[in-house]
Amino acid sequence: IKNIIDRFTHPEEILFKNYNFSPREKDVLTLLLRGDRIKEIANKLFIAESTVKEHLSSIYAELNVKNKYELFEKLKDYRQTNIEYESLLSYLLNHLINE
Repeated sequence: IKNIIDRFTHPEEILFKNYNFSPREKDVLTLLLRGDRIKEIANKLFIAESTVKEHLSSIYAELNVKNKYELFEKLKDYRQTNIEYESLLSYLLNHLINE
């Protein structure tokens, strides 16, 4: 049950499992998805802004997108295609918790 709960708490983990991101790329993408800008990401991870940009370039290449806008559109589409599966898991989880 903990794995199911974690997946709802951290939906980006589903994405991470389907793509070959390095641990640092996961950190960068997580902060980007939470709304941080490049400078904020660099400060939080104690790396140079140019390094953040390099990680973002790798992420974009892996997801076959060209920029942040395309990235967010792809993630939106990705989540929409998985919504039925997640809804079923949510239903099952609620059922198990209430039993």
